[in-house]
Amino acid sequence: MKNFYTQNIKTLSLRKHICFAIVFLLLVSNALNAQIAQRGTSTSNAVSGTDLSTLTISKPTGVVSGDVLLVSILQNETDNDNGGLSDAAASGWSLVDGRTLFSAGTADGDNAWYGTVLYRVADGSEGATFDF
Repeated sequence: MKNFYTQNIKTLSLRKHICFAIVFLLLVSNALNAQIAQRGTSTSNAVSGTDLSTLTISKPTGVVSGDVLLVSILQNETDNDNGGLSDAAASGWSLVDGRTLFSAGTADGDNAWYGTVLYRVADGSEGATFDF
């Protein structure tokens, strides 16, 4: 019986040491990893008018290769078909989500709103602006 008790104490002691080591490594490794943070400044652009087909947004300052760029585009339509709204797109950008956010109907003057979210990982080939 003494052997079993001694073996249990050794097993518990080993488990405590392993748990302590894991917690310690998790706490220390968090300080060593890069943190997500905004670099530079965000940009925005609002345009209005009839039959606009292109939205141009300036590249944010401070973008370097490996940065993840996000764009959120909201479109509004007030004619009578609500059919001209769709996902915004641009070369090199990937769709996160796009959907109708609001639609009052299809009568003349009814509002419809469509939102699109896209992302791109900067690779150094970006120009000064992006056209959507």
